[in-house]
Amino acid sequence: MTLLAATAVNQLLFWGLLLGGLTLTVGGSWQSILRYCSWRRAGQHPGTETVRADQTIRLGLDGTVRFPGGTDNQPISCAVVGATRTVIKLSLDGWEPNFPTSALGTGRVVDLSLQTPQGLLQFTTTIQTSNHERGHSPTIYAALPFWLSRVQRRGAYRQNLSMPVTIERNDSDSKQQLGFCRSGLVDNLSASGCCVALEGTGSPEQATATLELLEPGTIILVKLPIPAISRELTACVVKSERASVRGGTGVRIRCNFFDMKPYEQELLVSAVFAAQRQSLQAGKA
Repeated sequence: MTLLAATAVNQLLFWGLLLGGLTLTVGGSWQSILRYCSWRRAGQHPGTETVRADQTIRLGLDGTVRFPGGTDNQPISCAVVGATRTVIKLSLDGWEPNFPTSALGTGRVVDLSLQTPQGLLQFTTTIQTSNHERGHSPTIYAALPFWLSRVQRRGAYRQNLSMPVTIERNDSDSKQQLGFCRSGLVDNLSASGCCVALEGTGSPEQATATLELLEPGTIILVKLPIPAISRELTACVVKSERASVRGGTGVRIRCNFFDMKPYEQELLVSAVFAAQRQSLQAGKA
C-alpha cells in the first residue's frame, strides 16, 4: 500500500511538472508572438524608429488622444499618470463636458501621441477601462504595446523664412482666465515643426510670465497662413527662451507638430519647398 501511494504521488508530481512546463512554454511563445506582432506594427510607419515602451514611457509625458471613426475625432490633450509593462493610465486634461461619454467605452480604439525629448511616440491602442468622476478629468486605462513608433525630432528639412503666425495654449482654462493668444513670426518651418518668435511682451517680467505658460511639454495650437490648411495645428513646445524680437523683449519657442493628417504634412512640405525656391531665386537675382 505504501508503494502504491508513493507511485501515485510520483505520477502526480511528474504530470504536474510536465503540465507546468508546457504552460510556461506556451505562455512564453504567446508573449513572443505578441511582441513580434507589436514590433511589426510599430515598424510599418515610414520615417520612424521602433523603440521599447518600457524604456520610453515616463510619468508626466504630455500628448493627445484621438477617437477615430466617429464625430468626436478631435485631439484631446492628455498626460501619462501611470504605466506598467502592459497598461498605460492617462488623464484626459482636455476633456470637455459636452464630449460624449460613449467615447470612453471599453474596447474603444484610440490613437495616442506622446511627446518625449527624443521624439514623438505614436501608436493605436484600445481602452480597457475608464473612470470619470464629476468635477474631475476622466482617466482611461489602455493597452500598452511592447514596441512603439517614434518620430525623430528634426526628421524633416527646415527652411528659414518669415511667416506670420498665431499661437494659443490648447487649454480651455488658460484661454478663459489668462486670455493667452500671441502673434509672431515663424523663423523656420518643416513638416515636423517650426520655430516662432513671438511679438514683444513689453517687459522682462511679462516675458517671464509667458515663458511659464509655454514651458517645454506645453500643448499649443498653431495657425499658419497656408490657405489649404484651414484648421489650427496641434504642437508641443520643445524649447522656450527669452529673446530680443520686434517690440522689445519677447519669447522664442521651438515646437513639434503632431496629430497631423498625411495631406497636411504634404502641404507643409510644399510650403517649405516653395520658400526654398524663392530664396534661391532671390540669391540669383
